Amino acid sequence: MLQFIAQILNKPPGGEFSPRRLAGLAVGLLVGSAAVLASAKESDGQSSPEGMEYQLKAGFLFNFAKFVQWPTNSTLTNEFRIGILDDGTAYPVLDAALAGKTIEHRIVKVTCVSNTNEAAQCQMLFVARSASESSRKIGRNVSGLPILTVGEEAGFAAQGGCINLISRQQRLRFEINLKAAEHAGLKISAKLASMATLVETEKKE
Repeated sequence: MLQFIAQILNKPPGGEFSPRRLAGLAVGLLVGSAAVLASAKESDGQSSPEGMEYQLKAGFLFNFAKFVQWPTNSTLTNEFRIGILDDGTAYPVLDAALAGKTIEHRIVKVTCVSNTNEAAQCQMLFVARSASESSRKIGRNVSGLPILTVGEEAGFAAQGGCINLISRQQRLRFEINLKAAEHAGLKISAKLASMATLVETEKKE
């Protein structure tokens, strides 16, 4: 699964994509995700549809990291921590899918997050749709810290999250809030942004 997403999102040897290549990547990403989501619905019982969904999303999380730059002082550890806010549904699948992976020569460590202090130690924070309101508050509390927040519910990016994974017509797409990422001190590659729907934080009345 990770290899499939990597083929779509990985940088080419020269480090640049042509406009035609970018278009092809976007199409491949959407078609490929459609196929995976469709196969999940036809699961033979060995893997639940939800489990297969999170295997796919693990690939997105892993490759998102390759297109984001963190401040130097936030990347000094030998681990790349991905915190999970959920009810225990997403965590075991994401943990198993990302076990043994490395990002920029750092070991990926997937961990359940239960408070703001733990979240603050992560480079990425995934807020699952099953997360409780108290868990969602933890996600909001880290706003402004160098943490790539990723959600999977409508409105997540518009409410200040950096990236939001959304399913439309059996296709997995993603939204990016560039200003939210900038506020967190993160720089998202233009290549990744070109494959996303760009949104801005909704103004509070």
